[in-house]
Amino acid sequence: MTDVKVDILMPTYKPRAEHLRAALESACAQTETRWQLHIFDEPTGVDTHSIVEPFLGDNRITFVRNEKRLGIGGNWNRCVERTHAPYVQFLFQDDLWNAEYLRHAMRVLEEHPSVGMVSMEHAYSFEDGAAAQDTFRKVEETRRSVSPGMQNGLQFLRTWIERGLHPNIIGEPSFVMLRRSTMEQAGTFREDMQQTIDAEYWAHMLAKGDWYVLRGTFGIFRVHGDAASVRNFGSGTGIFERLAALKSAIKLLPQEWQSHAKKVLQDERKRMAEKFISRYGEKQVHIPQNVPLPNFLFRHPLLLLRSAWNFYSTRRKARK
Repeated sequence: MTDVKVDILMPTYKPRAEHLRAALESACAQTETRWQLHIFDEPTGVDTHSIVEPFLGDNRITFVRNEKRLGIGGNWNRCVERTHAPYVQFLFQDDLWNAEYLRHAMRVLEEHPSVGMVSMEHAYSFEDGAAAQDTFRKVEETRRSVSPGMQNGLQFLRTWIERGLHPNIIGEPSFVMLRRSTMEQAGTFREDMQQTIDAEYWAHMLAKGDWYVLRGTFGIFRVHGDAASVRNFGSGTGIFERLAALKSAIKLLPQEWQSHAKKVLQDERKRMAEKFISRYGEKQVHIPQNVPLPNFLFRHPLLLLRSAWNFYSTRRKARK
């Protein structure tokens, strides 16, 4: 077999057969052929093996069913740990690449040794009347405001922190190719996160290498009712995770940059509290700049309790 340059990692969980087949077909259609594709399936009632079996005749494609449920971060980490190619590329079960995707992404990493990850521009496809369409449209607009080409990793991390790590400017993992040697410095994905797991990891990658933005339409990210991103949005998971990711990212900055970044964290805590209470307390609130967050919450205990009750009720429903 030709030397493998990129490991395509596909963590699966209750896939839709038609989506998974289409994702695999888009990988097999790549003009760049120096790849292996590794499917790591979470144990559920869905027979994923029967869906992918027609593709397993290609000796570049392997299938493993995990013995126990690892969760999002656990399965992503297992994908990385069990593979060895110099470049790493996730492909989620719902997403599609155009035929030139791998070739263009690999060329960037080969031509720019300081780049730890390259973001590939892509389109969104909204299905099943999926929620959060406005959110994804705003993400698209924000990404277009970033200049294409190479960005200094640490400088951009500082800029992104000033924005509260919002939105996920780097992109979804299906459209970010990673250099393994940079990943080895950045560490592993956090297994206690769901919605913000990728953005938190991108911060660590930015601290260890530069970032490259490649314009074009290199694939499609599907948004539908069963997608993890939509389920997590509905459950409110990201509200608290983004604060944890921001706190983690600030520690990656040089000491002389951290004092201003900590002020950003304070402001984000207030914004998140406003968002949390508005969504789950069913009341629009504004916390004045000169009022500390603990003081505001102490003055409005019933509003806080109602918000907390509605939040946990929503989380329970999302898990069913």
